[in-house]
Amino acid sequence: MFNKDGPTFIRKREYSINQKIYLLSRICFFSFYACMTATQSKLTEVKIRRFFFAAASSNQSTISEPCLLLLSSEKEWRCMVFNDEGYFKVLPFTPSLPPQDNTIISGSTKLSSSSAIIDWNDGIIYLNQDAGDYILHDEQRKSRSKISGEKKGIGKKVALLVRVTTNDATVTRNGNELSDKWFGTSGDQMNMSSRFNECSYGKLRIQPAPDTSVISNGVVEVKLNINAFEKIIDRAESLTVVALQKLFGQNVYNKYDHIMIVLPLGFKDSFFAHGYLNFSISSYSDEQASYLSVQMHEIAHNLGLSHSGILTGPKDNRKYGDTSGYMGNSYGLDDGPRMCFNGPHSWKLGWYRNSHVTVNPLTKKWTGNLAGISNYVESGTRNVLVKIVGDRSEDFYINFNRSTGINSQTKFGRNKVLVTRQNKGSDLSTTIVQNLIAGQQATLKNFLGSGRNVYIKVRKIANSAKISIWASP
Repeated sequence: MFNKDGPTFIRKREYSINQKIYLLSRICFFSFYACMTATQSKLTEVKIRRFFFAAASSNQSTISEPCLLLLSSEKEWRCMVFNDEGYFKVLPFTPSLPPQDNTIISGSTKLSSSSAIIDWNDGIIYLNQDAGDYILHDEQRKSRSKISGEKKGIGKKVALLVRVTTNDATVTRNGNELSDKWFGTSGDQMNMSSRFNECSYGKLRIQPAPDTSVISNGVVEVKLNINAFEKIIDRAESLTVVALQKLFGQNVYNKYDHIMIVLPLGFKDSFFAHGYLNFSISSYSDEQASYLSVQMHEIAHNLGLSHSGILTGPKDNRKYGDTSGYMGNSYGLDDGPRMCFNGPHSWKLGWYRNSHVTVNPLTKKWTGNLAGISNYVESGTRNVLVKIVGDRSEDFYINFNRSTGINSQTKFGRNKVLVTRQNKGSDLSTTIVQNLIAGQQATLKNFLGSGRNVYIKVRKIANSAKISIWASP
Protein backbone atom coordinates (compact mmCIF):
# COMPACT_ATOMS: atom_id res chain seq x y z
CA MET A 1 0.00 0.00 0.00
CA PHE A 2 1.45 3.35 -1.01
CA ASN A 3 0.64 6.95 -0.18
CA LYS A 4 2.26 10.32 -0.65
CA ASP A 5 4.54 9.66 2.29
CA GLY A 6 5.95 6.48 0.78
CA PRO A 7 4.90 2.84 0.94
CA THR A 8 3.05 1.70 4.03
CA PHE A 9 3.97 -1.83 5.01
CA ILE A 10 1.39 -4.16 6.50
CA ARG A 11 3.38 -6.31 8.88
CA LYS A 12 2.46 -9.88 8.00
CA ARG A 13 4.65 -12.95 7.73
CA GLU A 14 4.48 -14.18 4.14
CA TYR A 15 5.00 -17.82 3.14
CA SER A 16 6.23 -18.85 -0.29
CA ILE A 17 4.82 -21.76 -2.32
CA ASN A 18 7.97 -23.77 -1.56
CA GLN A 19 7.54 -23.27 2.18
CA LYS A 20 3.87 -24.26 2.05
CA ILE A 21 4.81 -27.47 0.17
CA TYR A 22 7.55 -28.11 2.74
CA LEU A 23 5.19 -27.72 5.70
CA LEU A 24 2.56 -29.91 4.01
CA SER A 25 5.13 -32.61 3.39
CA ARG A 26 6.16 -32.54 7.06
CA ILE A 27 2.53 -33.03 8.13
CA CYS A 28 2.14 -35.98 5.74
CA PHE A 29 5.40 -37.50 6.99
CA PHE A 30 4.44 -37.32 10.64
CA SER A 31 0.95 -38.68 9.94
CA PHE A 32 2.52 -41.68 8.19
CA TYR A 33 5.05 -42.05 10.99
CA ALA A 34 2.27 -42.11 13.58
CA CYS A 35 0.65 -45.08 11.88
CA MET A 36 3.92 -46.99 11.57
CA THR A 37 5.17 -46.45 15.11
CA ALA A 38 1.84 -47.46 16.65
CA THR A 39 2.71 -51.10 15.81
CA GLN A 40 6.28 -50.94 17.07
CA SER A 41 6.10 -51.49 20.81
CA LYS A 42 9.87 -51.32 21.26
CA LEU A 43 9.91 -47.62 20.61
CA THR A 44 9.26 -45.21 23.44
CA GLU A 45 6.45 -42.95 22.29
CA VAL A 46 5.80 -39.37 23.24
CA LYS A 47 2.31 -38.28 22.25
CA ILE A 48 1.93 -34.69 21.13
CA ARG A 49 -1.60 -34.06 19.96
CA ARG A 50 -1.93 -36.32 16.86
CA PHE A 51 1.82 -36.74 16.26
CA PHE A 52 4.12 -39.43 17.60
CA PHE A 53 7.88 -39.18 17.88
CA ALA A 54 10.57 -41.67 18.77
CA ALA A 55 12.10 -40.11 21.88
CA ALA A 56 14.59 -38.96 21.10
CA SER A 57 16.82 -39.08 18.01
CA SER A 58 20.28 -37.50 17.88
CA ASN A 59 18.68 -34.39 16.39
CA GLN A 60 16.07 -34.16 19.12
CA SER A 61 16.10 -33.51 22.84
CA THR A 62 13.80 -32.61 25.68
CA ILE A 63 13.66 -29.24 27.46
CA SER A 64 16.19 -29.89 30.23
CA GLU A 65 15.55 -26.61 32.05
CA PRO A 66 12.80 -23.97 31.90
CA CYS A 67 13.04 -21.89 28.74
CA LEU A 68 12.42 -18.15 28.52
CA LEU A 69 9.17 -17.26 26.70
CA LEU A 70 9.40 -14.51 24.08
CA LEU A 71 6.51 -12.94 22.17
CA SER A 72 7.37 -11.93 18.61
CA SER A 73 5.81 -8.91 16.94
CA GLU A 74 3.62 -11.38 14.97
CA LYS A 75 2.11 -12.39 18.36
CA GLU A 76 3.76 -15.80 18.14
CA TRP A 77 5.18 -17.29 21.33
CA ARG A 78 8.69 -18.74 21.15
CA CYS A 79 11.15 -20.08 23.68
CA MET A 80 14.86 -19.52 24.21
CA VAL A 81 16.42 -22.98 24.50
CA PHE A 82 20.05 -24.08 24.84
CA ASN A 83 21.65 -26.87 22.81
CA ASP A 84 24.32 -29.31 24.04
CA GLU A 85 27.07 -26.82 23.18
CA GLY A 86 25.47 -24.19 25.38
CA TYR A 87 24.32 -21.92 22.53
CA PHE A 88 20.79 -20.55 22.71
CA LYS A 89 18.22 -20.51 19.93
CA VAL A 90 14.80 -18.86 19.86
CA LEU A 91 12.39 -21.48 18.49
CA PRO A 92 8.64 -21.54 17.76
CA PHE A 93 6.17 -24.08 19.11
CA THR A 94 3.98 -26.47 17.19
CA PRO A 95 1.10 -26.47 17.83
CA SER A 96 1.40 -22.78 18.61
CA LEU A 97 1.29 -21.82 22.26
CA PRO A 98 -2.18 -20.27 22.68
CA PRO A 99 -2.62 -16.58 23.63
CA GLN A 100 -1.98 -15.96 27.29
CA ASP A 101 -3.43 -13.57 29.86
CA ASN A 102 -1.52 -10.76 31.52
CA THR A 103 0.19 -13.13 33.96
CA ILE A 104 2.50 -14.28 31.14
CA ILE A 105 5.21 -11.71 30.41
CA SER A 106 7.49 -11.90 27.39
CA GLY A 107 11.12 -11.85 28.45
CA SER A 108 10.48 -12.97 32.02
CA THR A 109 8.05 -15.92 32.19
CA LYS A 110 9.57 -19.37 31.67
CA LEU A 111 8.08 -22.66 30.50
CA SER A 112 8.99 -26.21 31.50
CA SER A 113 7.56 -29.44 30.09
CA SER A 114 8.35 -33.10 30.68
CA SER A 115 7.22 -34.22 27.23
CA ALA A 116 8.05 -31.35 24.86
CA ILE A 117 10.53 -32.31 22.14
CA ILE A 118 13.02 -29.92 20.53
CA ASP A 119 13.84 -30.79 16.92
CA TRP A 120 17.13 -28.99 16.33
CA ASN A 121 17.17 -29.72 12.58
CA ASP A 122 13.72 -28.27 11.95
CA GLY A 123 14.09 -25.55 14.58
CA ILE A 124 10.75 -26.38 16.25
CA ILE A 125 9.53 -27.26 19.73
CA TYR A 126 6.79 -29.92 19.63
CA LEU A 127 4.53 -29.16 22.57
CA ASN A 128 1.79 -31.30 24.07
CA GLN A 129 -0.88 -28.83 25.17
CA ASP A 130 -2.95 -31.33 27.12
CA ALA A 131 -3.91 -29.99 30.52
CA GLY A 132 -1.06 -30.07 32.99
CA ASP A 133 1.58 -30.99 30.42
CA TYR A 134 3.55 -27.76 30.71
CA ILE A 135 4.22 -25.40 33.61
CA LEU A 136 4.73 -21.64 33.51
CA HIS A 137 7.11 -19.97 35.95
CA ASP A 138 6.97 -16.30 36.93
CA GLU A 139 10.52 -15.01 36.58
CA GLN A 140 9.65 -11.32 36.32
CA ARG A 141 11.70 -10.26 39.33
CA LYS A 142 14.84 -12.08 38.22
CA SER A 143 14.71 -11.80 34.44
CA ARG A 144 17.79 -12.95 32.56
CA SER A 145 17.59 -10.36 29.82
CA LYS A 146 19.38 -7.04 30.22
CA ILE A 147 16.58 -5.31 28.34
CA SER A 148 14.06 -6.31 31.01
CA GLY A 149 13.28 -4.09 33.97
CA GLU A 150 11.17 -1.13 34.93
CA LYS A 151 13.44 1.45 33.27
CA LYS A 152 14.27 -0.18 29.95
CA GLY A 153 13.13 2.98 28.13
CA ILE A 154 15.48 5.20 30.11
CA GLY A 155 19.27 5.46 30.24
CA LYS A 156 22.24 4.77 28.01
CA LYS A 157 21.88 1.68 25.80
CA VAL A 158 24.37 -0.09 23.54
CA ALA A 159 23.24 -1.46 20.17
CA LEU A 160 24.92 -3.92 17.80
CA LEU A 161 23.97 -3.91 14.12
CA VAL A 162 24.56 -7.25 12.35
CA ARG A 163 25.00 -7.31 8.56
CA VAL A 164 24.47 -10.86 7.29
CA THR A 165 25.87 -12.35 4.08
CA THR A 166 25.22 -15.84 2.66
CA ASN A 167 26.93 -17.77 -0.15
CA ASP A 168 24.45 -16.38 -2.67
CA ALA A 169 23.04 -13.17 -1.19
CA THR A 170 24.20 -9.94 0.41
CA VAL A 171 22.56 -6.93 2.08
CA THR A 172 22.24 -3.98 -0.32
CA ARG A 173 23.82 -1.34 1.90
CA ASN A 174 27.35 -1.69 3.24
CA GLY A 175 28.22 -1.46 6.91
CA ASN A 176 29.06 2.24 6.91
CA GLU A 177 25.77 3.11 5.19
CA LEU A 178 23.76 1.06 7.66
CA SER A 179 25.59 2.62 10.60
CA ASP A 180 24.76 6.08 9.31
CA LYS A 181 21.07 5.21 8.92
CA TRP A 182 20.86 3.86 12.48
CA PHE A 183 23.31 6.03 14.42
CA GLY A 184 24.14 9.01 12.17
CA THR A 185 27.85 8.13 12.19
CA SER A 186 28.40 9.81 8.80
CA GLY A 187 26.11 12.77 9.31
CA ASP A 188 22.56 11.46 8.81
CA GLN A 189 20.51 13.93 10.85
CA MET A 190 17.34 11.84 11.35
CA ASN A 191 18.08 8.31 12.49
CA MET A 192 16.96 5.80 15.11
CA SER A 193 19.38 7.06 17.75
CA SER A 194 18.53 10.73 17.26
CA ARG A 195 14.77 10.11 17.26
CA PHE A 196 14.77 8.22 20.56
CA ASN A 197 16.99 10.90 22.06
CA GLU A 198 14.64 13.66 20.85
CA CYS A 199 11.35 11.99 21.79
CA SER A 200 12.66 11.14 25.26
CA TYR A 201 14.19 14.58 25.88
CA GLY A 202 17.56 12.91 26.28
CA LYS A 203 16.34 10.22 28.70
CA LEU A 204 17.00 7.33 26.26
CA ARG A 205 20.34 7.35 24.44
CA ILE A 206 21.00 4.38 22.13
CA GLN A 207 24.61 4.33 21.00
CA PRO A 208 26.58 2.06 18.64
CA ALA A 209 28.62 -0.75 20.13
CA PRO A 210 32.26 0.28 20.66
CA ASP A 211 34.78 -0.58 17.95
CA THR A 212 36.67 -3.86 18.27
CA SER A 213 38.62 -6.03 15.86
CA VAL A 214 35.28 -7.17 14.35
CA ILE A 215 32.98 -4.20 15.09
CA SER A 216 33.17 -0.91 13.18
CA ASN A 217 30.79 1.98 13.90
CA GLY A 218 28.47 -0.40 15.70
CA VAL A 219 28.33 -2.92 12.81
CA VAL A 220 29.60 -6.51 12.73
CA GLU A 221 29.70 -8.59 9.53
CA VAL A 222 28.47 -12.20 9.78
CA LYS A 223 28.94 -14.67 6.92
CA LEU A 224 26.63 -17.71 6.94
CA ASN A 225 27.86 -20.71 4.97
CA ILE A 226 24.44 -21.40 3.48
CA ASN A 227 22.50 -20.72 0.29
CA ALA A 228 19.66 -18.35 1.05
CA PHE A 229 17.27 -19.95 -1.45
CA GLU A 230 17.46 -23.21 0.50
CA LYS A 231 16.60 -21.74 3.91
CA ILE A 232 13.72 -19.96 5.61
CA ILE A 233 14.07 -16.69 7.52
CA ASP A 234 13.75 -18.29 10.98
CA ARG A 235 16.60 -20.67 10.20
CA ALA A 236 18.85 -17.84 9.01
CA GLU A 237 18.09 -15.79 12.11
CA SER A 238 18.84 -18.77 14.34
CA LEU A 239 22.19 -19.43 12.61
CA THR A 240 23.08 -15.74 12.95
CA VAL A 241 22.36 -15.78 16.68
CA VAL A 242 24.65 -18.81 17.13
CA ALA A 243 27.38 -17.08 15.09
CA LEU A 244 27.11 -14.03 17.36
CA GLN A 245 27.50 -16.22 20.43
CA LYS A 246 30.68 -17.71 18.98
CA LEU A 247 32.02 -14.19 18.39
CA PHE A 248 30.95 -12.48 21.61
CA GLY A 249 30.06 -15.22 24.07
CA GLN A 250 26.93 -17.11 25.00
CA ASN A 251 25.49 -14.17 26.95
CA VAL A 252 25.57 -11.86 23.92
CA TYR A 253 21.89 -11.05 24.49
CA ASN A 254 22.91 -9.54 27.84
CA LYS A 255 26.06 -7.87 26.55
CA TYR A 256 24.14 -5.62 24.13
CA ASP A 257 20.83 -3.93 24.86
CA HIS A 258 19.74 -4.19 21.23
CA ILE A 259 20.89 -6.60 18.51
CA MET A 260 19.56 -5.70 15.06
CA ILE A 261 20.00 -8.47 12.47
CA VAL A 262 19.86 -7.33 8.82
CA LEU A 263 19.22 -10.23 6.42
CA PRO A 264 19.57 -10.16 2.60
CA LEU A 265 16.78 -11.00 0.19
CA GLY A 266 16.52 -14.42 -1.46
CA PHE A 267 15.29 -16.80 1.24
CA LYS A 268 12.49 -19.34 0.72
CA ASP A 269 10.06 -17.08 2.53
CA SER A 270 9.94 -13.32 3.05
CA PHE A 271 9.19 -10.76 5.73
CA PHE A 272 9.61 -7.05 6.43
CA ALA A 273 10.86 -6.95 10.02
CA HIS A 274 10.07 -8.31 13.46
CA GLY A 275 11.21 -7.88 17.06
CA TYR A 276 10.73 -9.63 20.38
CA LEU A 277 8.91 -7.93 23.26
CA ASN A 278 11.16 -7.21 26.24
CA PHE A 279 14.16 -8.84 24.59
CA SER A 280 17.21 -7.55 22.75
CA ILE A 281 16.82 -9.10 19.27
CA SER A 282 15.09 -7.71 16.18
CA SER A 283 15.47 -8.68 12.50
CA TYR A 284 15.08 -6.78 9.21
CA SER A 285 14.83 -7.67 5.55
CA ASP A 286 17.49 -5.77 3.59
CA GLU A 287 16.23 -2.24 2.76
CA GLN A 288 13.66 -2.32 5.60
CA ALA A 289 16.61 -1.77 7.93
CA SER A 290 17.15 1.67 6.36
CA TYR A 291 13.62 2.98 6.97
CA LEU A 292 13.36 5.11 10.11
CA SER A 293 9.83 4.15 11.11
CA VAL A 294 10.66 0.44 10.77
CA GLN A 295 13.70 0.90 13.00
CA MET A 296 11.69 2.76 15.64
CA HIS A 297 8.86 0.22 15.51
CA GLU A 298 11.01 -2.86 16.09
CA ILE A 299 13.29 -1.34 18.74
CA ALA A 300 10.14 -0.24 20.56
CA HIS A 301 9.06 -3.89 20.63
CA ASN A 302 12.33 -4.61 22.47
CA LEU A 303 11.31 -1.88 24.91
CA GLY A 304 8.01 -3.67 25.59
CA LEU A 305 5.63 -1.83 23.25
CA SER A 306 3.07 -3.64 21.11
CA HIS A 307 1.05 -2.64 18.06
CA SER A 308 -1.47 0.19 17.96
CA GLY A 309 -4.67 0.20 15.94
CA ILE A 310 -7.99 1.97 15.47
CA LEU A 311 -11.60 0.77 15.42
CA THR A 312 -12.58 1.91 11.92
CA GLY A 313 -11.59 1.13 8.34
CA PRO A 314 -10.05 -2.04 6.87
CA LYS A 315 -9.32 -5.09 9.02
CA ASP A 316 -5.60 -4.31 9.22
CA ASN A 317 -6.46 -0.98 10.87
CA ARG A 318 -7.44 -2.91 14.00
CA LYS A 319 -3.78 -3.78 14.43
CA TYR A 320 -1.78 -1.05 12.67
CA GLY A 321 -4.16 1.84 11.96
CA ASP A 322 -2.96 4.14 14.75
CA THR A 323 -0.30 6.16 12.93
CA SER A 324 -0.20 8.88 15.57
CA GLY A 325 3.07 7.18 16.59
CA TYR A 326 5.54 4.57 15.42
CA MET A 327 3.66 1.43 16.53
CA GLY A 328 1.13 1.52 13.68
CA ASN A 329 1.98 1.13 9.99
CA SER A 330 5.50 1.94 8.85
CA TYR A 331 6.68 4.01 5.89
CA GLY A 332 9.30 3.42 3.20
CA LEU A 333 11.20 6.57 4.09
CA ASP A 334 14.83 6.94 5.11
CA ASP A 335 14.08 10.13 7.06
CA GLY A 336 10.76 10.54 8.81
CA PRO A 337 8.05 10.76 9.72
CA ARG A 338 8.99 12.95 12.67
CA MET A 339 6.72 11.71 15.44
CA CYS A 340 6.96 9.68 18.66
CA PHE A 341 4.53 7.31 20.44
CA ASN A 342 0.86 7.27 21.43
CA GLY A 343 -0.56 7.88 24.92
CA PRO A 344 -0.27 4.40 26.51
CA HIS A 345 3.17 3.83 25.02
CA SER A 346 4.46 7.22 26.13
CA TRP A 347 3.15 6.52 29.64
CA LYS A 348 4.93 3.14 29.74
CA LEU A 349 8.24 4.57 28.51
CA GLY A 350 8.17 7.08 31.36
CA TRP A 351 9.79 9.99 29.50
CA TYR A 352 7.16 12.51 30.71
CA ARG A 353 6.53 10.87 34.07
CA ASN A 354 6.29 14.11 36.04
CA SER A 355 3.50 15.25 33.71
CA HIS A 356 1.27 12.20 34.21
CA VAL A 357 -2.21 12.52 35.71
CA THR A 358 -4.15 9.51 37.05
CA VAL A 359 -7.94 9.93 37.19
CA ASN A 360 -10.72 7.82 38.68
CA PRO A 361 -13.91 9.48 37.39
CA LEU A 362 -16.13 7.17 39.45
CA THR A 363 -14.96 9.01 42.54
CA LYS A 364 -14.08 12.52 41.32
CA LYS A 365 -14.51 14.75 38.28
CA TRP A 366 -11.33 16.08 36.65
CA THR A 367 -10.89 19.16 34.46
CA GLY A 368 -7.55 20.38 33.19
CA ASN A 369 -5.31 21.31 30.27
CA LEU A 370 -3.21 18.84 28.30
CA ALA A 371 -0.10 19.94 26.38
CA GLY A 372 1.31 18.05 23.41
CA ILE A 373 4.57 16.16 23.94
CA SER A 374 6.45 18.83 21.97
CA ASN A 375 5.42 21.31 24.68
CA TYR A 376 6.48 19.12 27.60
CA VAL A 377 8.66 20.88 30.15
CA GLU A 378 11.08 19.13 32.47
CA SER A 379 9.63 20.87 35.52
CA GLY A 380 6.35 18.99 35.01
CA THR A 381 4.24 22.14 35.19
CA ARG A 382 2.25 21.10 32.10
CA ASN A 383 0.13 17.95 32.08
CA VAL A 384 0.82 15.74 29.06
CA LEU A 385 -0.89 12.38 29.68
CA VAL A 386 -4.02 11.27 31.53
CA LYS A 387 -4.68 7.69 32.59
CA ILE A 388 -8.21 6.65 33.48
CA VAL A 389 -7.84 3.80 35.93
CA GLY A 390 -9.42 0.66 34.50
CA ASP A 391 -9.68 -2.95 35.61
CA ARG A 392 -7.63 -6.11 35.13
CA SER A 393 -8.35 -6.22 31.39
CA GLU A 394 -7.90 -2.63 30.18
CA ASP A 395 -6.98 0.98 30.94
CA PHE A 396 -7.73 4.19 29.01
CA TYR A 397 -5.31 7.02 28.18
CA ILE A 398 -5.87 10.53 26.90
CA ASN A 399 -3.36 12.76 25.10
CA PHE A 400 -3.41 15.90 22.95
CA ASN A 401 -1.75 14.91 19.66
CA ARG A 402 -0.38 18.32 18.75
CA SER A 403 1.55 18.20 15.47
CA THR A 404 4.45 20.51 16.22
CA GLY A 405 8.14 20.12 16.99
CA ILE A 406 9.22 16.57 17.74
CA ASN A 407 5.72 15.36 16.74
CA SER A 408 5.25 17.56 13.65
CA GLN A 409 4.67 14.69 11.18
CA THR A 410 2.26 12.59 13.22
CA LYS A 411 -0.30 11.03 10.88
CA PHE A 412 -3.51 10.02 12.66
CA GLY A 413 -5.54 12.45 14.76
CA ARG A 414 -3.40 15.52 14.16
CA ASN A 415 -4.21 18.29 16.65
CA LYS A 416 -6.97 16.20 18.20
CA VAL A 417 -7.54 14.70 21.62
CA LEU A 418 -7.05 10.93 21.40
CA VAL A 419 -8.70 8.40 23.71
CA THR A 420 -6.80 5.11 23.60
CA ARG A 421 -7.61 1.76 25.20
CA GLN A 422 -4.77 -0.54 26.26
CA ASN A 423 -5.32 -4.26 26.52
CA LYS A 424 -3.69 -5.77 29.62
CA GLY A 425 -3.15 -9.13 27.95
CA SER A 426 0.35 -10.42 27.34
CA ASP A 427 0.78 -8.40 24.12
CA LEU A 428 -0.38 -5.04 25.61
CA SER A 429 -1.88 -3.91 22.28
CA THR A 430 -3.53 -0.48 22.11
CA THR A 431 -6.53 0.85 20.17
CA ILE A 432 -7.69 4.43 19.63
CA VAL A 433 -11.40 4.48 20.44
CA GLN A 434 -12.06 8.21 19.89
CA ASN A 435 -10.33 11.19 18.27
CA LEU A 436 -11.99 14.43 19.31
CA ILE A 437 -12.03 18.07 18.26
CA ALA A 438 -13.20 20.99 20.41
CA GLY A 439 -16.81 20.57 21.53
CA GLN A 440 -16.92 16.79 21.00
CA GLN A 441 -17.49 14.21 23.71
CA ALA A 442 -16.66 10.51 24.10
CA THR A 443 -18.63 8.05 26.21
CA LEU A 444 -17.27 4.92 27.90
CA LYS A 445 -20.49 3.01 28.57
CA ASN A 446 -21.04 0.98 31.74
CA PHE A 447 -17.50 1.73 32.84
CA LEU A 448 -15.92 -1.23 34.67
CA GLY A 449 -19.37 -2.82 34.88
CA SER A 450 -20.42 -0.12 37.36
CA GLY A 451 -23.62 0.69 35.51
CA ARG A 452 -22.31 4.25 35.12
CA ASN A 453 -21.02 5.94 31.98
CA VAL A 454 -17.78 7.91 31.88
CA TYR A 455 -17.70 11.05 29.72
CA ILE A 456 -14.67 12.76 28.18
CA LYS A 457 -15.41 16.23 26.77
CA VAL A 458 -13.01 18.50 24.87
CA ARG A 459 -13.96 22.03 25.88
CA LYS A 460 -11.29 23.94 23.99
CA ILE A 461 -8.25 23.40 21.73
CA ALA A 462 -5.56 26.01 21.18
CA ASN A 463 -1.92 25.57 22.15
CA SER A 464 -3.23 23.02 24.63
CA ALA A 465 -6.49 21.10 25.03
CA LYS A 466 -8.88 21.66 27.92
CA ILE A 467 -10.82 18.53 28.81
CA SER A 468 -13.21 17.31 31.47
CA ILE A 469 -13.70 13.73 32.66
CA TRP A 470 -16.62 12.65 34.84
CA ALA A 471 -19.07 9.84 35.48
CA SER A 472 -22.84 9.70 35.39
CA PRO A 473 -24.65 9.49 38.75
